[in-house]
Amino acid sequence: MKKFCLILSACLAAALLLSVSAAAQVRFTPRDSVLAETILQKLAAEKDLRSGEMLESAAKQLLGTPYVAGTLDQSGEETLTVNLTRTDCILFVETCFNLVLCAQEGRTHWRDLCNKILQSRYRDGVAGSYTDRIHYTSEWIRKGEKRNLLEDLTPLLDGVSFDNHPVNYMSTHPDRYPLMKDVNAIREVEKELNKKPLMYIPKSDIRSLEMEFMPGDIVCFVPYTAGLDISHVGIVTIHNEKVSFIHASSAAKKVIIDSRSVAEYAASQKSCAGIMLIRMAPQPYADRYTFTYDGREREYWLYLPPGGRKNVPLVMVLHGYGGKAKDYRPEMMYVAREEGFAVCYPQGRANSVGKTGWNVGYPSQQDLEDDDVALVTTLAKQLQKEFELSPENTFLTGMSNGGEMCYLLAYSPDRTFSALASVAGLTMKWLYDGKKGKRPVPFMEIHGTADKTSRWEGDPTGQYGWGGYMGVPEAVAAIVKQNGCTGERTETLPLWSAGANKVILHTYTGGTEVRLYEVEGGKHSWALNDLDTCREIWGFFKQYLR
Repeated sequence: MKKFCLILSACLAAALLLSVSAAAQVRFTPRDSVLAETILQKLAAEKDLRSGEMLESAAKQLLGTPYVAGTLDQSGEETLTVNLTRTDCILFVETCFNLVLCAQEGRTHWRDLCNKILQSRYRDGVAGSYTDRIHYTSEWIRKGEKRNLLEDLTPLLDGVSFDNHPVNYMSTHPDRYPLMKDVNAIREVEKELNKKPLMYIPKSDIRSLEMEFMPGDIVCFVPYTAGLDISHVGIVTIHNEKVSFIHASSAAKKVIIDSRSVAEYAASQKSCAGIMLIRMAPQPYADRYTFTYDGREREYWLYLPPGGRKNVPLVMVLHGYGGKAKDYRPEMMYVAREEGFAVCYPQGRANSVGKTGWNVGYPSQQDLEDDDVALVTTLAKQLQKEFELSPENTFLTGMSNGGEMCYLLAYSPDRTFSALASVAGLTMKWLYDGKKGKRPVPFMEIHGTADKTSRWEGDPTGQYGWGGYMGVPEAVAAIVKQNGCTGERTETLPLWSAGANKVILHTYTGGTEVRLYEVEGGKHSWALNDLDTCREIWGFFKQYLR
């Protein structure tokens, strides 16, 4: 029995580390991952709620979680730690925040939460060292603002500057942070924070402003303590007709709904000067527009990022055969919200049997005379002009039939799109046989080897009904040749999760870059179970911003 227990303990210890990405490992317990996925599934069913309502819901699902301080400060190499079964005040809010971000994107796997927390907790999204981690809550808020995920309402509620209160507690008390090896790096962080004055709502004014609070707002308690920015945080809720808050209480030793209102709590804390009030950004959504092309009214859906749209990049996303633009691949809008680019979803026209799509020469499209290459380029140029979007930074992606449009554009002399990304797309044989590439263009393809719709091995004779098309390796090789690439680097990406398909990335260099993501065993899909597809696509496009 003793031997069995030792083996079990060793297995559990091994389970504490899970590969999340090439840059990070994560420390957790199996209970953490199971609880995370349970909450994510519940929140995903509520994703039509307002962001704050979802945040309040996440907080309530963690009621009773034990309060444990210092869970992130482990000796040895800095490692991403994700805890849901024990928490402190900021860890509690951070976890709830990232649970909501995942659920809004329809992501319900443990790995998704780990990646969200990694991006949220570390300055550059990499758990390199102790000083890479964000320690000051005000910096965490400002990063959220920069990513268009959080809004600081304090200035709008007549908040005042906290004069003569520089943020420098860590650098002036290094003995309290034994893991901090580089005090100068922390001083630089503090210097940057102090460029923008800390603002707060004095505690005497809180009660008169309670009507402005909404469930799910993040309340941050600002202390008089020299050098500190924020001493405690919680999530607003209405309890016993009071504007109260849910928080990880060091006094109660667990997550609770406080019996006091926010104003009463602040008044009871002698060291509290006041509060900051933070709100999660609303979910992104696209508006419907129409335009006239070739004598017909056409439809598209457009998302514009917050904080101004002038000269921002544009990504056009094309649906597949029989698809609809509305609600297609909303994951791209979440990336756009954080990165600050516009997304357009054009609607393809229906053929004689009612199937919408893009004219790439399928047998079922013989009745179509549409030049859809001209259509999407014309629309892109119209959007650039009408919405003042960047003409130098316009990109195209699409899946299946939409991906095939990327191949057509790759061989087009048109220079509207700065880079192209196909998912499960094909090169039709008529295009391959007559290909006359006019220019190199950055190109990527994501494709499953077990795709039975857009077959990896191709279908040159057209026996499966789409017309003749080339195998994926052959089609990509033609782009590689056109782009003048002379070298290939092959790497196996870390598994996205247990049960995910292995992804082999082929990167062709020496000319204009080409990438092929070979998803072993992958089927006809956007590959969300195997990759963070939209971020991979944007990461590729982002290299070519001008």
